Amino acid sequence: MSNNALKIEFAPGCFDQFDGSQDDLDGLVGEIEAMFGGKSAEELEMIGEPLTDEDFEHLPEGMKEQLLAAMEHFNQTDGNKKQLQ
Repeated sequence: MSNNALKIEFAPGCFDQFDGSQDDLDGLVGEIEAMFGGKSAEELEMIGEPLTDEDFEHLPEGMKEQLLAAMEHFNQTDGNKKQLQ
């Protein structure tokens, strides 16, 4: 794992709407960690695909709200880090 590797943290309640067994959930968490864990932001950007406006419009309303809230939180957190440097 590199020094600038991102750490995956799951917010409390993020899987409250998950409809599956505990084994299914454990498997999903494992897949997410294997896919993204230990990678830097640069590495993730290289393998990522942008979410287009059209893609966004097709998402369920709840997911849109979650993404917007996460982006807002990220922007606030990222801004605080830049001010401290």
